[in-house]
Amino acid sequence: MLRGAYIKSDETESLWEQIPETLKNIDEIGSRVILESEVGYLTVVGGEVIGEEIDEIDEHLFVVEFFDDKGDFSTLLNPNGDPEEIISFGDGDFMGNVVVEFSAVEKAFEHFFRTGKLSPDLDWE
Repeated sequence: MLRGAYIKSDETESLWEQIPETLKNIDEIGSRVILESEVGYLTVVGGEVIGEEIDEIDEHLFVVEFFDDKGDFSTLLNPNGDPEEIISFGDGDFMGNVVVEFSAVEKAFEHFFRTGKLSPDLDWE
């Protein structure tokens, strides 16, 4: 069962004020947040590292993916992440180069919310 928040980006500008708070509370609302535009969906999966106690949102780990209307997808990359390292949290196991911190999630979502496109300032694969 998919749990989380579903947000359409063509709504009013005041909606942006709700998105960072929604992202910060991803563990409480479920495991996924989805932001829709005319060209596709930006999603984030978030959670704490298994076996570690994390209190600050900046220490949470996330995976951000974009799915376009043709079925293709892109994943936000962590330029400092190691693709050989496997990090387990939330819904599964992820390569270290696709696990990002909250600041990257917020930047990706804000750009997508405002433009409907992926941020060229971030690395995507």
